[in-house]
Amino acid sequence: MNSCLYECSVMHHRFAPKVHHFRHDIFMFYLDLDELDLVAKKISLFSHNRKNIYSFRDADHEPAGENLLKERIVTFLRQNGIDLGPFGRVMLLTLPRVLGYVFNPISIYYCFDDQGEPVCSVAEVGNTFREMKLFLLRREEFEAGATFKKIVPKHFYVSPFSELDLNFDFELKIPGDKLDVKIDDRNGDNKILITTLTGQRTELTNKNLSWFTLKYPLVTLKVTVTVSKVGVGIYPAAFCAVLPAGWAGATALDWPGAAAAVALILRSEKPWRKATLLRSMIRRILSTVLGIILS
Repeated sequence: MNSCLYECSVMHHRFAPKVHHFRHDIFMFYLDLDELDLVAKKISLFSHNRKNIYSFRDADHEPAGENLLKERIVTFLRQNGIDLGPFGRVMLLTLPRVLGYVFNPISIYYCFDDQGEPVCSVAEVGNTFREMKLFLLRREEFEAGATFKKIVPKHFYVSPFSELDLNFDFELKIPGDKLDVKIDDRNGDNKILITTLTGQRTELTNKNLSWFTLKYPLVTLKVTVTVSKVGVGIYPAAFCAVLPAGWAGATALDWPGAAAAVALILRSEKPWRKATLLRSMIRRILSTVLGIILS
């Protein structure tokens, strides 16, 4: 199979609004979209569009649509003037659902033509509200025969600590024995945030996936918790308008934190930033209230 696993290390180093550094370990799937059903047959813990420990669902990814993900991404590429040919291959670096829970800050499509040559890459950036945006890196951005590089305006809410008018600086190396991804936030020539994802290729087998399941339990939830911890470390009041209050699913509102978040919003000089922060807080509160009702 072309599909495999990568045992990865994620590094974030933020320069503003407060210097902050962390590193954590995860694993990711690198899936050939033509092999999803084959992988599901061979790997007992993995299913395609069905419940399992690891469940890959086409609906969890962009471009949106009801047909299979491979068909949707090929259509998206054709709409942007890119043709992979009848036997083109699309690989996706991602995390599937784990026990039904999905969260992917970044998934990356690597697209190849009939001859196996890289044609383009598509970065799918997600936030904690399950909003996603695609960033296309064309063959013209493929440098040194190994890496797609592109600086592009973000115009997408990822974090309350990053302006919407920053740029993403993508460096996406074609995965091989090693995985090497770098995505920075830039404000002009200044780097605001450096993010790297590096890893070692591992064969996708029942034995290896079972071992990673024990080594990195609930990996998608771990990513969410890590993002939350980082937010609290940078700006507790703004991030903690709503705080979890227990593993069982019960939640509680931290009204002092919410009030501090409102104060931060009102002090913001940029109207779009006020709207974004306010939307972020309202969604967190509504989600918490719904959780209380359903608990």
